[in-house]
Amino acid sequence: MSLACGCGARRSTSLGGGVGEPLGERRARAWGKVGHPGGLPGTAPVRDHPGRHRLRTGRSDLESWDISSLDVAPHRPQVLRSDREARVIAIHLPAGEELQQHQTHERAYLLVVGGQIEVEKDGTTESGGPGYLVHFDPNERREVRAASDARLVLVLGPWPGEGHPSGRPASAA
Repeated sequence: MSLACGCGARRSTSLGGGVGEPLGERRARAWGKVGHPGGLPGTAPVRDHPGRHRLRTGRSDLESWDISSLDVAPHRPQVLRSDREARVIAIHLPAGEELQQHQTHERAYLLVVGGQIEVEKDGTTESGGPGYLVHFDPNERREVRAASDARLVLVLGPWPGEGHPSGRPASAA
């Protein structure tokens, strides 16, 4: 079941500014629900952080990000969410550049939202574009290069991983 707030309000879709339409509103407009006070019955929109949209349903909150419209500058990754289960990071990797960190203490999932990347591990190279998802074990060495400007989402978990320089054990984060 899809939920949409349909509150009709506009919000910033970037952590650095700018105005856009939340994904939930686009869905609601398609269903003819825009302008419905409070959205769908039993829901209430919550806007407590620029670039993030949360929908309170009474049982839990639904958080969402429109990654393709976030204003993520090169060399300035944006932490979208961080708790002891995981850290979610949006990255803009310019063409020809590599991710600075070649291994992480955490298990990692890297999703390509836009552009093309090349991943090299143990002498094998694989390429991927939008929708490409790659998994890395903790402390696994790899190289990630952008073949074209790339927009990525990196999920690390648990956060922080065992041996992370923050010195905090994963269970105490």
